[in-house]
Amino acid sequence: MQYRARFLIYILVCCFFWIPQITDKVHVTNLDFGKTVMHLPVFFLGVIIADFENMKDSRPLDAVRNLHWGWKIPINLFLIFVIVSLGSYKGNSKCLNDHDDSCEYWRYVTLNFALNKLFYNYVAALSLIFFALTSSWFQWVLGSAVFSFLGRISYTLYLLHELFTEWIEVDTYYYFIGPDHDVDPNLAILYVFLIYTPVLILASWILTVLVDAPSQKWVYELEQQARKQRPPPPQLDEDAEEKPDYAEYYSCWSFTKRSWPIFLLITWLLIVLTSTELYTKFKNPR
Repeated sequence: MQYRARFLIYILVCCFFWIPQITDKVHVTNLDFGKTVMHLPVFFLGVIIADFENMKDSRPLDAVRNLHWGWKIPINLFLIFVIVSLGSYKGNSKCLNDHDDSCEYWRYVTLNFALNKLFYNYVAALSLIFFALTSSWFQWVLGSAVFSFLGRISYTLYLLHELFTEWIEVDTYYYFIGPDHDVDPNLAILYVFLIYTPVLILASWILTVLVDAPSQKWVYELEQQARKQRPPPPQLDEDAEEKPDYAEYYSCWSFTKRSWPIFLLITWLLIVLTSTELYTKFKNPR
């Protein structure tokens, strides 16, 4: 927040990644950036928005928040249109799948496919963030118990979902539409969704409790342990009369004892890795 010309630095960093992508698009270069590099500007755009929201004097988005509802309704409707339209654009100009003809709807909303799919998805993502930051009713929806829970498990859900969508769900789908059952493909997709969505959410919640939450707590304590000026030790026992000793609490042994869940998790992962490798190496071929 105290750096001069920080917004200029953000924009220059984004342009560092955007310009080669544009030159690739117009066939001036052939750098072919990977997905990781292509999506790095999204991080810096998020930093810009976070910087806007943490300004002390005035926050730019307050000008939109304070508008009369007569202005906010059309603005919100336009944002919803952009989010739904550009956020679902696949980049192939087809309506449903690769075998369909070009969809006139995409032609209009993308201005005759003028720009890259990634640009339209950027616009949709930024519109969604803008909508979430300026719409009070959307913030109420996001703050509800359901969305709060989904937000809590979102990281493990992200890490775990492809194990379901690329493997188990695909196999189950082909099992349903196979000759033994001959289920309608659309109905098979519905069955797969209803069967595995609760399992995926439950597995993500378990990983959040057992892995993600302890890891976050450990990283937070590690950051405090590494500080030159550490905060006072927390009062772990509210009924205790004496406060915990500062030097003892931040000693290496005390920190190691508090980190037992992480060491247990690492031990478990090492056991799984070792046993898997040994099984693969020494199993008898069929």
